[in-house]
Amino acid sequence: MRFNQKNVLIVSEAILPLLGFFVWDWSVYFILLFYAFDVLAQEGTMCLKTIKIRQTQGIEGVELHWFFYTVLSLFVVCFLFLLMHFAMGSIHPKISFIHQITAFWNYEDLGVKQGYFLVPLVCLSAYQNYKMNFLMRGLHRVTSIKKLWRDHIQALLFGVGFSGLTIALSQFVIFPELVYVLAIVAGIASFNLFFKDEANVG
Repeated sequence: MRFNQKNVLIVSEAILPLLGFFVWDWSVYFILLFYAFDVLAQEGTMCLKTIKIRQTQGIEGVELHWFFYTVLSLFVVCFLFLLMHFAMGSIHPKISFIHQITAFWNYEDLGVKQGYFLVPLVCLSAYQNYKMNFLMRGLHRVTSIKKLWRDHIQALLFGVGFSGLTIALSQFVIFPELVYVLAIVAGIASFNLFFKDEANVG
């Protein structure tokens, strides 16, 4: 049952950007923005996980370590976002990021600007993931704060590596947008399926 719940979350997270690309005419950058919001939501659930571990395991005096991991994680997130924009600039040299961000937020379907719909949806999905794959499985009883944050940061570095590879390849060849979209969605889904579930155990 847990395995099925995990797959449902992974599939639902993959379907939305694919629908965006094929149905709503999302660009690669739109899809990256969608995942950027997801990354920020995950940063929030990391704090919830840390608080729950402290409460359950009765851990005291870890505020300094928690602060260090949080700052390090946010630094990696900022570096990831920077590389993401460098990668998009390599693929589309004339792209206007401000224009694209505004267009992404204000895009209307059925009379509703998608920014007001997507951000709460992403936050709700992250919270549901926290409840189903962390609380319901009792990982807060057996997970160490150090390993929790270490594996979270390693997951972010996976995105850094992908962005760096895209920048390097773009110096030699530019692929069709569909290739980038499928690579992004499949890469994130595969990572969540085969690696992310193990990152909270130990």
